[in-house]
Amino acid sequence: MLDPENQSLKDIVLKNKLCSEAQIKEALEEHDRTGRSLKDILVDFQFATEEQILAAIATSLGVDFVDLRDVEIDPSIIQLMDGDTVRSLGAVPVDFDGITVTVVPRDPLNYEVADEIHFILGKPISIVVALEAEVDALIDKYYPIDLNSMHDMLAEME
Repeated sequence: MLDPENQSLKDIVLKNKLCSEAQIKEALEEHDRTGRSLKDILVDFQFATEEQILAAIATSLGVDFVDLRDVEIDPSIIQLMDGDTVRSLGAVPVDFDGITVTVVPRDPLNYEVADEIHFILGKPISIVVALEAEVDALIDKYYPIDLNSMHDMLAEME
């Protein structure tokens, strides 16, 4: 049984004819065997590129597929969420128009992330879609792990 995110992805991939039914079946067998995400399997098996999959997801959700490589985020937007929350949710706020916060999640099909951010910030949330590596790069750039805190935490565990 697929979780909601992987079920949605399967439906989107088939609707957009990114791969065949036979390829989806093979990918689902690998998913059942390994527990890996369907997106990663489709990309690893070269049934579709990550860009093709994410563009189809963005179209399906009615949102933009964006390139984050040259994005600079205003410090006031960075301060909307703390680093621990950003890292645990895998989502970065990238814009705020005074009403709505635009967020880019690692997994745009995980609807709970936007709901959680809406709850935390008390503001309407919109999402955009981007490559997972670009989202991770933004997290690393704007929300680096505090090594002193990490050392303190490890010391407490000893």
